[in-house]
Amino acid sequence: MSGLYPTLEDMTVDKEARAAIALTAASQQQQQPYQQPPSYASSSSAPSMASSYSSAMSGPYGAPPPPQATTTTTTVATTYQSPYASLMEDLGVDYLGIDTSPQAIMSQMPAEVQHQMQHDYQMQVATMPPPEQRAVMPRQDLPGSHAIAALTPQTDRGLVAGTIRQGVREIVLAKSQEGKLGIAVKAIDKGVFVSFVWSNSAAAMAGLRFGDQILQINGQNVAGFSDSKALRALKSAPEERVVLAIRDRPWCRSLTVRKDSLNHCGFTVRGGSVSNIVKDSSAARNGLLINHRLIEVNGQNVVGMTDKGIVSVIKESPPSVTLTIMPTFIYNHLIKKIGSSLIKKYMDHTIPEI
Repeated sequence: MSGLYPTLEDMTVDKEARAAIALTAASQQQQQPYQQPPSYASSSSAPSMASSYSSAMSGPYGAPPPPQATTTTTTVATTYQSPYASLMEDLGVDYLGIDTSPQAIMSQMPAEVQHQMQHDYQMQVATMPPPEQRAVMPRQDLPGSHAIAALTPQTDRGLVAGTIRQGVREIVLAKSQEGKLGIAVKAIDKGVFVSFVWSNSAAAMAGLRFGDQILQINGQNVAGFSDSKALRALKSAPEERVVLAIRDRPWCRSLTVRKDSLNHCGFTVRGGSVSNIVKDSSAARNGLLINHRLIEVNGQNVVGMTDKGIVSVIKESPPSVTLTIMPTFIYNHLIKKIGSSLIKKYMDHTIPEI
């Protein structure tokens, strides 16, 4: 389960509800063996329902001829794959006492409906492009999702990877053979924040980012923890499973700027921070501020990179560039006890997966 939630309480309630449903389903399966519901194909009501369906399907394209009911029912029940398979997996085969397995649902349909659903699904699969040709799916929670026309499409990888989402997510980690997760933390204003992500570590592979706020460690609230107390909680967690509740980079904000004909965005970088903004540039129009540290470019962490390296990442980016920035004084506080050489050498700079 990796969805976003408005609050930690929402995530907790959802987990408890899912666990209760799963427990109820398991209990009912143990008490009473599953019985295949009767098919409409052998029911006396099947002819009238089939006739009604045939009338409803009449039109310029007509309806496919229904095959033999008994054969179709048996074949579909064993071979049809529901396009909502993931939803069914979440609900289980028994939802509030109702059998929701694909076989049970299909067995309740008239033979003609079963045939049409199977035909539509096969056509959908046949016309689907191969995985390597599929574009990034538009996200409805991104800025501009309602726009009719836009310079930056909703499928822009930088926008998808770089936009900070408001919500709480859960990350499950396993420690390395040395018993490490690959992160350092810093306590600020009664909160605990990620101040370092080690390259190729468990934390980096799980998608933990610089500046993320840790809300819980294995169910324990960490509000008010000091640096040392948070580190002790991480060290004492089981090696095989460390569950973190995370809020994405609350000290940061993300904004997207457009390049001009010279491949410039309209700002300069000095010491990793925005030092100057060109008048009437895209950076100026979109609200970029000086005295802010560049944390990510199109979702890629640039903390620890040289100014030349950061500029190179921006130049190689598409016309739309999504920047993640943080006030410089907050950044300095986060890395106060971490050596600059350690950050430059070991900070994770991988391009996030979408």
